[in-house]
Amino acid sequence: MGNNLERRWTKMVEMAEEANETVAQITTIVVAERIDKSGRMHPLRRITLNYLVEQSEDQVRYYTQYR
Repeated sequence: MGNNLERRWTKMVEMAEEANETVAQITTIVVAERIDKSGRMHPLRRITLNYLVEQSEDQVRYYTQYR
């Protein structure tokens, strides 16, 4: 059981590092235009972690209400 937990922990750490690298790469992207929830356009806005979280929450809400 100990070896199994160690393998799972190691895999989880690797996946977390990969995810953090991906988020770091994404947050360096600057988009030419981005429209917020109120419909306003913001030129040259940086994609932030909060923006990504909002997008994922919006997708979850959409698909849970879709049914």
